[in-house]
Amino acid sequence: MSIRLLTLAARSLPAGSASRRRWRRRGYATWATLTLAALLALACRTAPPTSPSPPPSPTAVIPLPTSAATPMPGIALPTPTATVAAPTSPIPAIMPPTPSPAAATLPPPCTAQQLEAAFIGVTAATGNALGVFALRNTGDQPCTLQGYVQLILLNAQGQPIQMPAQQTTQALFGQTVPPPSPVVLPPGTPPLTPPRSAATAGHAFVRVIWTNICGDGVNPAAIAIVPPGDTQPIPVAIDPSWQTAFTICAHIGPKPAGLRILPIEATPPSGLDLSS
Repeated sequence: MSIRLLTLAARSLPAGSASRRRWRRRGYATWATLTLAALLALACRTAPPTSPSPPPSPTAVIPLPTSAATPMPGIALPTPTATVAAPTSPIPAIMPPTPSPAAATLPPPCTAQQLEAAFIGVTAATGNALGVFALRNTGDQPCTLQGYVQLILLNAQGQPIQMPAQQTTQALFGQTVPPPSPVVLPPGTPPLTPPRSAATAGHAFVRVIWTNICGDGVNPAAIAIVPPGDTQPIPVAIDPSWQTAFTICAHIGPKPAGLRILPIEATPPSGLDLSS
């Protein structure tokens, strides 16, 4: 309606007059203003009202517990597990193992000062020789021998002869003898009768094996025995008639030979021919 009135008013003015031109320009401006107002009113009627967005909810903050003893509100603490009380009595100390009665009652080791030694006999077969020696307690108290003796070969001047020696449990023909065990020597046994003594109860015995057929064998003039745990030698006499049997080889071809010493025993070898 407003637009039509503006149009009719403009036409009533003289054509081409300045008034009509001014009115036409004003009419156009008024028309544009009214058109923009109409469009805004239409938009306000058609768009749904927008509800204001709710304010953002505050971020939840989890309170930190002040101590393990203060529970958090609304959270039940678990029932504590029963603890086992520490024993009031002290833990017993670990005691060292008690020695066996047999070991606790053994006499002290024998020393060279209270021993004498003698040769019992020798036998030979297949290029090997077996010599047996005896040890006797000359003191007035029992003593114990256990392990292996050392055997020293001496020349006519009493000087040691270098000879390889091996401690072993392998006997003359490959038999195995028991490992070293204690041998108690009582006092008051019959004396040894060198150069060759008889096997007597209460003495200790040592078997020694060597090879007696070779090109570089030596014939010791005497032998000395050193008991286990000692350094002093005990002399042993050798009858000159046994020099052939006492030919001891240091080598068999390129391989070393020497002496093989068996453990100290309480009894001499059974069934062995100890004749010279």
